[in-house]
Parts: sequence; C-alpha cells; structure tokens
Amino acid sequence: MGSARAARNAGPLETTLLSTIRTKLGLLSAQHTCPMCYERFTDADGAKPATTLSCAHKVCTECWSEWRKMQGAHAFCPLCRLDEFLHAMLPAGSATAPAAPVSPAAPTAPASPAPADSSGRGGDGGGGASRLGPFEISEALLGEGGYGRVMLARHAESGEHVAVKMMVTNSPNAVMREIHAMRVAGTHEHVCGLRACFVSSDGRRFSLVLDLCTGGELCALVNRYGALAEGDTWRFFRGMLAGVRHLHSMGIVHRDIKLENVLLGGPEQLTPKICDFGLAHIYQRTADGLSFENVSLTQWCGSRSYCPPEIMACMPYEGFRADLWSLAVALFAMVSGFFPFEEATQRDWRFSRLAVLQLRGPAGESTTASIYGFYSRPCPLSPALIELLDAMLMLRPCRRMPLDDVATSAWVQGGPDAPARGLPPQPGAPPIAPDTAPDAGGADIGAGAAAMNDTLMEGDIVVNGMRDLEMAEVDGPLYRGSWARALIVGST
Repeated sequence: MGSARAARNAGPLETTLLSTIRTKLGLLSAQHTCPMCYERFTDADGAKPATTLSCAHKVCTECWSEWRKMQGAHAFCPLCRLDEFLHAMLPAGSATAPAAPVSPAAPTAPASPAPADSSGRGGDGGGGASRLGPFEISEALLGEGGYGRVMLARHAESGEHVAVKMMVTNSPNAVMREIHAMRVAGTHEHVCGLRACFVSSDGRRFSLVLDLCTGGELCALVNRYGALAEGDTWRFFRGMLAGVRHLHSMGIVHRDIKLENVLLGGPEQLTPKICDFGLAHIYQRTADGLSFENVSLTQWCGSRSYCPPEIMACMPYEGFRADLWSLAVALFAMVSGFFPFEEATQRDWRFSRLAVLQLRGPAGESTTASIYGFYSRPCPLSPALIELLDAMLMLRPCRRMPLDDVATSAWVQGGPDAPARGLPPQPGAPPIAPDTAPDAGGADIGAGAAAMNDTLMEGDIVVNGMRDLEMAEVDGPLYRGSWARALIVGST
C-alpha cells in the first residue's frame, strides 16, 4: 500500500526513478543481467561472457575483472557481499546464505550481548576450542576493551596462530568500513593484516581474524623503558614509516596514528604493525589511475595528543598531511618519553608559544629544541633527528615535509648517531598502562598514556574520548582562535 501511494503521489521524475529501480530489481532477481553494468548476459548480438561466483550469482566477466582489481584478494559478490576468498577457505559442504557472507560456528552457550558468549567459546566447561571456519579459537584472552575481545586462535590445517577480534555492534556499517580499509590495505610487513572475516546472521556480531602480535602495544614498551634510545626508535620508526607509506600508496589515510595503534609482532615480537582502521578514509583514484582525488575531509576524529592543529580547529583538511603530523608526534614521543603538546590548540600554552616561534619563519629557533626548552630540559637528540622533527612538526600542513622526503631524510637513511639499547625479545603482551592523567608540567607518557583519550573540550562543545568511538562529528567551529586559524591556512 505504501509503495502504491508513493507511486500515485510521485512526479514525472520520481515515477521514472521508481520504474527504473523496479526494472533493475526484476532483471537482477532473474539474474539475466549483470548487477554492475545492468547489461543482459545474452542479447541479440550474442552471449555476453558471465562469471558465476561461489554464491551462484553471476557478474559479467569484464565487470568482475575490474571489480577484482579494485577489491584485491578479498573481492566480494556485489549482490550478497559473499567474500570469494573466505568462501574458498570454508570446509567442504559449508552452507553460505546470501544474507550473510559467512556464518560463524554456532555458540555452545546461550547468546548474549557479550562478545565472548557470541563467539562460541565452549560453554560446556570442557575447555575445548570452538571452531570458526578453518580456525580453532582457544580460551586464551589476548585483550579486552569497549570494542569487544581478542582471542588466540590457530588454523586447523597449517597450525599458524592468529588473533580473532570479536565484536558486537549496533553500527555494522562502521565495522564494514574498517574491514573494507583492511582489505584495500592488503598484506604488508608493517600492517596488521586481515586474514578472514566472519559475520553472524543478524549482522551485529563480527569476528575478524588478524595477524598475531603478542608483543603488545608500542606505547606499553615506551611505558616500560621510558624514552627509547635513538637507535631503537629508529628501528620502530622505519617500520611505522614503511607501513604508512604503503597505506598512502593505496589511498588510505589512517587518521588515528598513535603508539597505542602500533602492535609488535614478528619472530621477536619487535616488528611494528599498524592496526585499528576504524577511522580510516579511502581516497578514490583519479581517472588516469596515477594519483588520488584531492578531496578535503571534514570529520573531526583522532586522539587528542596526536591530532594535528587543522583537525583540532575543525577545518577541512587533507588526510595525508594529517597522518604526517601524527607520525611526527609518535616519533617525538618515542625518543623523548613525553608529548610535544597535550593538544595542538590555543588552550595549551606550549602550542601558542610554538605558533609564535614558527611565525618568525626560517630564521626562528628549532621547533624540537624549543619544545625541550619549554620543560627546561636540554635536547639530547642528534642534529639529523632534530632536523627531521622540525620539518614534520610544522603547524601549516603545506609546510610539512612530504612522506617520501621523510623516507629519504638523512636520519632515516643514515641511521642514528647513538647506538640502540638492544631491547630483548618481547615474550608477550605488556601490562596495560594505568588510567591516570599526566601532570601539568610534562605530559609524560609513562605517567599516563591513557590521558590522550580524555574528554576534549573547547568552549561549550564536548567530544568524548575517542578510543571507543568510530568517529566524532562536531557541528560548528571547535576552535575559535582566529590568529591560529590564519597561521594554519596562511600562505606558503
């Protein structure tokens, strides 16, 4: 009745659109037409080649070839979104319903909102591992937070250990965006890769199979040892830099680069791997395929101590340059043991003084040395590292050193002057840092790494901590400092 009433009240344009939608739905239901180009598989000119997917849906061969180039190894059906890669990993005879790509193993305990129960961890008390496709999930808990739980698992055939991140959410689109970003990122040594993804039939429970990184967060390593030696920092930063360069080459901007989002994996659990793509944005390629569309982003997101000034000012920004700032803050924090600012706004007196310093132009003092001077500390860093940090910690995004230039800088290429401390292999996940606020004088990481996710306030606008949020959008200016806004958008 509702659709008939809408058709009677629709104008000529709306009637045409409704007719087009009905026609396309009718053609797709019979699967005589490609769901991507809407051309018939068989017409008067002959047969149009079609590819039959694992879900029995058909796509014309030309469209499927282009679709696979865009999606990579995890290309999914455009109709039911069944992942072809995951379907190939399922045991023979597994049922796949068009409503959900893959159904996880049935839970042995009664279903409840808790992620642990929805995973089917073996509620019979026998301690046996539950099955999720080809993966056997143990009862070993690797981590837990507002997002859900991370459990240890292994591939039943190869025996390789992996991590399974299990979530229950009422916003499945946010999780799907994260999954899509990880699919586009693909496999890289310094990116925590997605091995498989399973979705429950109700679309609310997700299980992501990820690379196992039992070394814990890089932030916890800084908490344990304090400021890292320049040689150790160089090793971790080169890995982070390689991971970010890979993401940017795929058009992905992370938008939440921080030491908490870098896990340690590899044989000795000292290989940095970038994780947590919940805030990532994917730029579309240009028509020639050689670069990406230069579209300004407006979503306010990130973590307070790592957020660049243009995002804190709630201004349109370029994601690639925003990642540069966050990467520079992470580098500074690793080698110094404290953050350059608590936040890049006028509320932080250090930021205000640095803004005045950079307004003086090239003749001004070193940014890095000045930050150490704010804390009445001598700067112990090598000249090459100071030069690199000065070039990356520029308030104007257009003046920040490009990522390729960072990779070819003297410090990154030549290595540090100071030797590495030689950190021992990490046996397992380090303890979680206490949730305490930093003292007013130093913004020390060791005193409270969790403080960077504290409530952000400017005027009457409040944005809660970002760890448990996929994104935060603020209507109106978050930052009202006109002089700093002019500094950020000022001429080059």
